[in-house]
Order: sequence, then structure tokens, then C-alpha cells
Amino acid sequence: MISNHLEELLEEITPSEGIGGSREWFLVIGSIGVVLVGLLALFAPLLAPFEPDARVGPPFQAPNTDHLLGTDDLGHDLLSLLLVGARVSLLVGVVTGSVAILVGLLVGVSAGLLGGRTEIVLMRFVDVVLTLPFLPLVIVAAAVLGPSLWTTIGVLTAVMWARPARELRSQVLSVRNREYVQASSSMGGSVFHVARTYIIPALLPIVIAQLAKAVGAAILLEASLSFLGLGDPTSPSWGTVLFFAQKQNAFLTDAWTWWVLPPGLAITASVLSFTFLAFGVERTTGNERRRVATDTDHANVDIQNTEDDKRSSNVLEVSSLTVEYGNKEPTLAVDDVDLELRKKEVLGVVGESGSGKSSVALAVLGLLRTPGRVTSGHITLTAARDVEDDADLSDIRGDEIGFVPQEAMNALDPRLRLDEQIVEAIETHRDCDRGEAVTRAHEILETVGLDESSYDKYPHELSGGMRQRGVIATALVNDPSVLIVDEATTGLDVVTKLTVLELLEELQEARGFAMIVVSHDLPAVTRVADRLAVMQAGSVVEIGTTSRLTSSAEHDYTKRLLDARTPLPVSEPITLNKTKTAVSETTNTAFERDARDNELGSQQSLIYEDVSKEFGKDEQVLTGVDLGVASGEAVALIGESGAGKSTLGRMAVDLESPDDGSITIDGKSLDRWHDRGQRQLARKIHYLFQDPYESLPPNRRVGEIVREPLDIHEVGTDPERAERVQRALADVGLEPADKYAGRYPTQLSGGERQRVALARAIVLEPTVLIADEPTSMLDAPLQHEVLTLLYELIDERNIALLHITHDIAQAGAFADRIAVLHDGRIVEEATPTTIFQQPKHEQTQKLIDAAIAVSSGGQADPKEQPQPIVPNQ
Repeated sequence: MISNHLEELLEEITPSEGIGGSREWFLVIGSIGVVLVGLLALFAPLLAPFEPDARVGPPFQAPNTDHLLGTDDLGHDLLSLLLVGARVSLLVGVVTGSVAILVGLLVGVSAGLLGGRTEIVLMRFVDVVLTLPFLPLVIVAAAVLGPSLWTTIGVLTAVMWARPARELRSQVLSVRNREYVQASSSMGGSVFHVARTYIIPALLPIVIAQLAKAVGAAILLEASLSFLGLGDPTSPSWGTVLFFAQKQNAFLTDAWTWWVLPPGLAITASVLSFTFLAFGVERTTGNERRRVATDTDHANVDIQNTEDDKRSSNVLEVSSLTVEYGNKEPTLAVDDVDLELRKKEVLGVVGESGSGKSSVALAVLGLLRTPGRVTSGHITLTAARDVEDDADLSDIRGDEIGFVPQEAMNALDPRLRLDEQIVEAIETHRDCDRGEAVTRAHEILETVGLDESSYDKYPHELSGGMRQRGVIATALVNDPSVLIVDEATTGLDVVTKLTVLELLEELQEARGFAMIVVSHDLPAVTRVADRLAVMQAGSVVEIGTTSRLTSSAEHDYTKRLLDARTPLPVSEPITLNKTKTAVSETTNTAFERDARDNELGSQQSLIYEDVSKEFGKDEQVLTGVDLGVASGEAVALIGESGAGKSTLGRMAVDLESPDDGSITIDGKSLDRWHDRGQRQLARKIHYLFQDPYESLPPNRRVGEIVREPLDIHEVGTDPERAERVQRALADVGLEPADKYAGRYPTQLSGGERQRVALARAIVLEPTVLIADEPTSMLDAPLQHEVLTLLYELIDERNIALLHITHDIAQAGAFADRIAVLHDGRIVEEATPTTIFQQPKHEQTQKLIDAAIAVSSGGQADPKEQPQPIVPNQ
């Protein structure tokens, strides 16, 4: 539609920097225009000097004091027609737009939430409507029903609802896949509860923008139809004024200036006002509100060539860098930080979540997003090749400075093939033809260990490790002199983590670039870093060589970070309740499960029997998995990324469905629970998600979040629910509970957020808890705190815990039993002592070796330790 083209034009003329302010102006201008049009239509009968259908002057009279816009061919006052026409045009726009958006919202939300056959049927119907020829449909409708205002509204509505329905459905799918929405579903929230609590509020800004677009488009379309003679000639709209002007050949006389121009300008101004309003709402309230900082927010940058600074051994210097977040009450995130990166050096920047380390990296790159801004600081980069004198950060980013962002596995553009994305990076900074760029892209992909079969694949067709290598290839393709790696190994299993670290080591040694590695994973950083900078509360509290800091740290905070590492080899697991059910010390592999089941018997709260799952035709995720967890027992499920751990856990709460096999919870199979209703099952089992930043809804207070399971299941009275929320918050160490209950997740640290998620998990007193990588996003001290709390709670409440983790050290330190998942099968199952003392499967040994290699900071080589690990007794 025309409004879509107008929006594309606005995208082109909107400046790329400082765009937040421009978007606010679009919102203001659009709002003012819409209000004026609304007031004009509302008070049109009072403002019009004459009745619109009364002959009050001679035909074709030019504008004068009696008739400010002159008269038409019948002597009607054109100003009166213009004012009253605003009411008709706006009526068509508002009614058509409102009904179209309402129908589109109903269809889009239903399709997105219900899925399955409902979604298929609804979206195929949408496709059919979108293919209908608009103009012939209007002609047929006018011929059958007769030209009238309501015929026009009906026809416009019939063809306009489909596009919003498709767009809203895609937004529903996006919101539905957010972890906090999945958490609500896993807690037993009905479709109506999820829609009312999360989907509709999230869609409201989009609905407002879509409504503004639809109203503007309807005004324009009604004017077009009326101009062509397909509207209602008895209703004086702006379109009918133009129709009669054209019919009387006003375009060929001077009359066009007062008969044609005013309604044309009125239509244009109205459509632009609604389009501006839609544009402003969409951009201000959407994800794009988080803009890249403007040049005025950057630190002062001095880029010099190697020849100009032969004496310096530093390739990058950061001086007095200060970063704040927020405007009214700004938070100091980085406080007067000084850093030096030497040529061919690896500098590790470590610290707890919220210490400011990622803010330093993003500030150096000029990628801070609002509300973050650099308030002071100076950056000096010594470029490895000639750089223009007026070059800025945008010129060198991706060229002289490469960047591997957090969650690198999700950083690739899903719309482009892997090699296309690297070619794009080359062409941005290099003057070369397409063939040269493709050759260079394939060379760098080969360098990072990817073969030809992966070059032309889309990101979703690649494994996590392959995507990680692809991002590294993109960062290195232009031979940067500095590579900044931000939390590259967060959330990875130890084997993949070790592989990524070794790859970075090999590339850095071969290519000679300097590297900054930002991470809260201290063992991983110590493996690759020459020097370490330790950050706390925005300041660098200690800096020195890796060997010195790991052997004789001076600052108490550095010592605390080092002490928080889970050691390997592991001694006896932490046992919080010595009266727990005894578990055999021998290895319990799949073919020995009968003996285990006989031992645990009816005490098992969670049982997987011969469970299989396949995604697509060739992706077998799980094959014949058997696993049981008894009441009060903690079983750690470990394995590499992609082994199927999370899939197995999600099946128990109905977020995934097994293809074969059965899952039993508290003596009843999932099928029997389904007969009783999802809400009954959700009272028995809870799923603790991996990312505390994604699993809590940002726009709800902590008290509401923890209370949600009680509301879903209608447990107790309001005072009783409030009391249980307070008790749950106190049980997880969030005191004073009433203070935390009134906060939003964005006001909490990562550790506090995960405690909130844990409070939500226990408030219903479930018998089974599945914790999916609950500490992978946290730094080492917080990991230990949260896990200690988690295991104390499940012990006190006699809860069966399935702890999904890639950290074998944590599994050995906390769990009663460890199950190793590999290639979709449980390949080994035993107590931690047996696992570490007598690993029987090569995958188990591989995980242990990788954990030693990472935790030793590169001081030990797993190849030199072929013997099984013997725990301290």
C-alpha cells in the first residue's frame, strides 16, 4: 500500500545517527496532525459556514471573502464540502482500520498461539485474501450491493485485515518463543492466560502502529475509489469532491487551484499524519529503540599508522574511560578505566556480572546502546596499515578491530548464507571484485576449520560450533590488528569451549593480532591470556600477568574469583542430607537400569523409558533414553551442546513431545496427566530456565512473577498467595521480601534474577524440578551461591532434581548421580565418585579431560593424563 511506500521513504530520509530524537519528532508531528484532523472532523458542522448541499453562490466562483475556497459547478461552498468531507473520510478510515485490525489481531493471535491445523487453515485463508484482486472486487461489490459508504467500508475491511493478521501472527510467534512465555505455559498457564498476560500487552504498540497505518491507507483508498466513481456520490468525502471536480473538467481550468488542490492537500496531510504516527510508535516502542550511540557519545579516538608510532609497543590504549547508563539518575558502569593492549598480546578482562567489562569492550568499539553513553575517555589505536586521516570508529570496526559478540552462535544473519555474510564483511572494507571476495571468504572459512559443505548453508543448517567458527571467520577476514571477544564461551559445554579456546589460540599465534577476551569464566580466560585485568564495580582493581595473578593475587576480589572455581578432580559430592536413598557405587549404564529401578522402586518421581525424539527426517536427537530420578535425589545430566539434554528436560513439562517411549511423573504417565489437564501436571513439576535475563518478564514486578503459578492454579486467597510469595522470596535469600517484591527484573543482578526464578519454581511446592543450565550465564561466585541454594532447597523439600549442565565439575561437586548423554543416548550413569574414578565411556573421559584443560588455565594438557582421574578420598 501507499503507506508502506511512505514508510520506506521515511526510513531513507531518517539519519542513521541520533535517530532516537528523529523518531520522537515523527511521533509528535504525527500525533499533532491526527489530533487536528480529528478535531476538524468532529466540529465540522460547527465550522462549516454553509450546509454542504446548499447552493449558496454562483457556479465556479473564485475564492473571496464570502467563499474562502470558492464554489463548485453547482454553487456549493467548497470550504463547507472540505470540512464535512473530513468527517466522512475519517469515518471510513477509522471504522475500516479498526475492524481490519481487530479481525487481523484475532486471526493472528489465534494462529500464532494455537498452532497446528488451526494455524495452517487460518494462514492459508490469509494467503487467499491477499491474492484477491482489489479493484475488480470493489466493482463487483458496488454492482451487486450498490455504491454506498458502507459498501466501501466493507470491501476495504475485507481486503485490509489480512496483511495485519500475517504481521501480527509473526510477532505472536516471536513473543511465544520467549523464555518467560514458555515458562508461563510450562507452569500450566492456559492459552487465554498467556494471551492476556503476555501476548496482547506485547502487541499493543504494534497494534497501535498498525491501526494508524490502516486508517491512513483507508483514507487514501476511499479517496481513490471515490475519484474513480466507485464510492458513494451522496456522501461528501474528499474523494467525492475530487470526483466531481474531475467530472466537470476542473483540471483544465483555473478552478483546480481552489477545487482540486485543497482536498488533495487534506488527503496528503492526513495520510502523512497517520503514517508519521505509525512510524513514530513503531520505532519508539519497538526493539529498534535501542540505537547505537551517536558520535558525541563516543570516546575521543586517535587512529595512527604503524609508521607514525614505531616506538610504542601498544596497539590499543584506553585512557580514563567512563561509561554511564540512564539519564535522570545515571548509573556509573565504567569508572575511569585505563587499559593497554600490547602487540600480539592476549589481554583477559574478567569480573562478575555487572562489573562493567562488556561495557568497556562496547565503548571501545563504539557500539554502546542507549541508555549507555561514554562521558569521558580517550582511545588510541595503532593501525597495521594506512588509515585515512579522517577515519572514525565506523571505518575501522570490522577492519582494524574485529569483534566476536556475546551469544556468537546467534550473531549470524538468518537470511544470508554463511559465505555471503563473510563476502559482505570483505566488500564493506575492501575494494575488490566479487570473485576475489568469495575466494577470500572460502579461505578464511577453511582457516577456522570449516569444510566446503558448510560454505553455502544458512545459519540454522549449521551446528552451534560451526556457527561460532563462522562468526570468528567474519571477525578475522579483514586481518584486524585487534580482536575483541566478548563472552565467547558462555553457555558452551567444556568440549566445545576447549575447542573454541584452542582455535582462538591457534589463530592468534598464526596471524599475530592482539586480542582482548572479555569473560566471567576465569578458568577459560587464564588458559589463553598473557595478562589479566580484573574488574569490580566498574573499576580495574588488579592487573598483571596471568601467572602472577593465578599464583599470588593481591586484591581480595581477585582471590575470591579464583577461590570460586570448582576444582578438578572432584572429591566426594556435597551431601546435604546423609539419609538420602543409597545409590549403587557401580556404573549404571542403560543395560543395567533394571537393577537401578528395582533399588529405587516407587520412590522415583521422574522416569524416562525408551524415549526417542527426531527433528526433521535426518536429525535424531534422542534414541531410547532411560533415566529415573527419585524423590530427594539430584541427578546431573551432562553432555556436549546439541546432545539433547534440554530436549529431554523440556519433554517432562510438555514443551516438547517424545516420538516414542513414555515419561512418568509421580506414578502417572504424561498421557494420564493430559487426561486430567495440563494444569494438574504443572503443579507437580517446574522447569527452571537457563537464562535469568530472558526467563523473567521485564515488565512485571518480582512479586507478580513469583505469584503467577499461584494465580494460574488458583491456590488460596489473595492474602494467602501474598504470604506464600513473601515466604518463597525469603527462602531463596531475597530479603526483605517486600522490598524485592516491588522491584522489576531489570533492577536486579543476574544472581538475584535467578533467585527470583527459583522462588517461582518452589512457590507451588512441586515434587519434581528440572534445572536447565541454571548457572551458565552467571560468574563463578554466583554459580556456587545459586547451586548451593538450589540443592539445599530440593533437599529440604524432598524434591526430585534433574540438573541439566555442561559443567562436569559442578555435577561432580553437587549431584548424587551423573548421567552422560551422547549422540542421543545415556552412555554412562553412576555416582560422581565412580564417574571420576572409573569412567567407562570415551565420551565421559573426553568431558573430564576437557574440564581439566579449561580449569587448569592451560597448565595441564589432557593428552598427558591418559589415566583415569582418582578423586580425593
